[in-house]
Amino acid sequence: MAPPRPPSSAPPPPSATNSALKSKSPAEFFADNKVIAGFDNPGKSLYTTIRELVENSLDSAESHGVLPEIELSVLELTRDDLNARLGLAKADRKDEKLYGDYETDKMKAKRLKQEAAAAAKLEKAGGGAASQAQANQTPAAATKGKGASTEKVYYVVTCKDNGTGMRHGDIPNMLGRVLSGTKYGVKQTRGKFGLGAKMALIWSKQSTGLPIEVYSSTGNGKTSYYKLDIDINANCPNVHQSSERPSENGKWHGTEICVTIEGNWSKYGHYIVKYLRQLAVITPYAKIDFQYQTVAAAAAAAAAAAAAVAEEGADDDLMPMSQVPSASQSRAQASKGINLVFARRTECMPRPPRETKHHPASVDVQLIKTLLTQTTQKDMVAFLNKEFSCINASHAKKLIAELEHEGVASNTQPRKVSDKQALAMHQLLSSAKFGTPDGAHLSPAGEYNLRLGICKELRPDLVATHESEVKVNEGHTFVVEAAVSLGGSKVRPGLNVFRFANRIPLLFEAGNDVITRTAQKRVNWTSYKINANTDRIGVFVSIVSTKIPFKGTSKEYIGDDVKAMASAVQDSIRGCCKQLKVKLVRISAAKERQQRKRNLTRYIPDVVNALHTVLGTLSEGAKESDEGGVVAAKRRRMLADCTVVRRDCGDHEEDLAAAGTFAVLEGSAAQVDESLMSMVKNNRISKEALVDALTAHVNASDDVDDDGAGGAGTTSAGGGADATRAEELWLTPYGAMDATGSILDNHRALDDGRRTATILSHQFRFQPLVPL
Repeated sequence: MAPPRPPSSAPPPPSATNSALKSKSPAEFFADNKVIAGFDNPGKSLYTTIRELVENSLDSAESHGVLPEIELSVLELTRDDLNARLGLAKADRKDEKLYGDYETDKMKAKRLKQEAAAAAKLEKAGGGAASQAQANQTPAAATKGKGASTEKVYYVVTCKDNGTGMRHGDIPNMLGRVLSGTKYGVKQTRGKFGLGAKMALIWSKQSTGLPIEVYSSTGNGKTSYYKLDIDINANCPNVHQSSERPSENGKWHGTEICVTIEGNWSKYGHYIVKYLRQLAVITPYAKIDFQYQTVAAAAAAAAAAAAAVAEEGADDDLMPMSQVPSASQSRAQASKGINLVFARRTECMPRPPRETKHHPASVDVQLIKTLLTQTTQKDMVAFLNKEFSCINASHAKKLIAELEHEGVASNTQPRKVSDKQALAMHQLLSSAKFGTPDGAHLSPAGEYNLRLGICKELRPDLVATHESEVKVNEGHTFVVEAAVSLGGSKVRPGLNVFRFANRIPLLFEAGNDVITRTAQKRVNWTSYKINANTDRIGVFVSIVSTKIPFKGTSKEYIGDDVKAMASAVQDSIRGCCKQLKVKLVRISAAKERQQRKRNLTRYIPDVVNALHTVLGTLSEGAKESDEGGVVAAKRRRMLADCTVVRRDCGDHEEDLAAAGTFAVLEGSAAQVDESLMSMVKNNRISKEALVDALTAHVNASDDVDDDGAGGAGTTSAGGGADATRAEELWLTPYGAMDATGSILDNHRALDDGRRTATILSHQFRFQPLVPL
């Protein structure tokens, strides 16, 4: 029997490979799977395009320590507007039935009936709401409802920043080649894959066919201009036009990108505004100017700006920038549109993250092989020490000693390590213990900026912040920042959770997120004096990491199965709640003191009448002879009642006696304070004097309690006019509060033959009564 033939190493015929095997470029793959990058539908594509452009602008400015200034505009186009830009002639329809928006007479009657019912409902609900809603209707919304409502809407999105700009030769590859970028490395970044802006180009080419326009300058006095799109099949840029000319604004640096895409503002416009508002919370050091306009509104704004220039009698090209109408002034003259300015609140920026080395617990087998091949180190000890974080020379020697059974020694050259030895090294690194990095490669917003952003956008009554220590999850470091606010005009009753990942707002799929689940299920709000159903609670949690454990393809939520991260989120929220609990207890105590003061003040007239009657009787008895039995008996009875009052006052008798208000009797009713009797005989004690003395005493007693329990930075939960603003606070845990005691109602009838009075005794630390 002949031995079997060895397998042939010759490749299969080309015809077979050409008919069975195909490959796609990265651009082609993502064009076919846009949902991975967040381009699910036209509305979501508009939202994602704006998000990617804004975040690129923030990264460009922050990476070089420049305070970001971003101008974002969205111009709505109809189909006719787009055709005019494409150079397509407008043609009349020859057969209406061929089009999706065709409607029969029956369909038209039904639509008009529905519109009339909706208008009547609006009119009934809010007076002129129907006419106002109709006046604010955009052209796209006006055409909606005709037939099948298939009219598409297009938008010109323009984003301009003051970042570092791009070099002239790098612009095509940075914008026209998928998976190319400058954010690869071990450090915190908003994006990593070089995908977001390229997907905007792909969507623009698929939906409108128009290329993007780019202006950029690095501050060298020259401005680069490109008009380009992307060759999806080849994954390379397709440049239509390029030039480089002197900058009009001198040393301007930054980038301006203009892209035309299909979108849906009516469904996703509120998400865009919500995203920008939350972005202003996490980046209070940035200035973001947002404008949404229709074509008619843009024409009105341009006409207003041209009229202002003509009125000044100056050439627009030669006019100083200070005299040119600002964008906000031009937009104010537009008849329609949305104009939002998120002003800069502070100039304190987070420190830029520094690139670091790989943590030993985060590497896989292939990465170890790559590092072994690319390293410049000569031995394994130096390799472990220089290529990884958290490994010093002595630690590296101990690790190499564990690999001696595989033939790895300290002087082994890294390039000569075999695949088997690399596999053993991976198992060792994944099971050994290592320290926690210092976190220099992370860039959290900081408690100060987070608090300022919340106060600027939400204006709450109280806010507390907390930042966790640097923690590690599967070799990737992370930091959790949290803030909890109470009150505010823009917060609904109940829990309002705001999520951020690497300082990016997360708006979708909140129910499955670790932050939402922790806030709703793992925090006992009642134990912190907070009602999770009725109080206006804002929960802000920002997680920064070298690798965010997103779930799903769209990267809109963080999984709840990461125990280390869930525990850190829970501890951070609780840390904020502990601070708020101290402040809420102080506020509650202040309210109780105010209530006690009102109660005391209410009883002052009755107490004054009773005391004045008693003192009047004492004065009459002092003037008469002690031989009068009836008067003497009444005097002894009243003095005995004063003794009862003394016993009720308890520990405060010394304060009362020191004030010289009435006698403190010790045993015998005949021992009367001479100074008091002298004042009584001379009629120097009046009702007005008693009212003033008791009122001053009540105020002085409450002032003592306020000094003991209030402290600096006390804020009223109601947000009154005299309350210290929440934005002036920096809440930190406080010490134990001063004891305030409770209110005790002691009803004692003092019968002087004419009336019965009630004295309310308050059991707290009295200051001595003001002398009369």
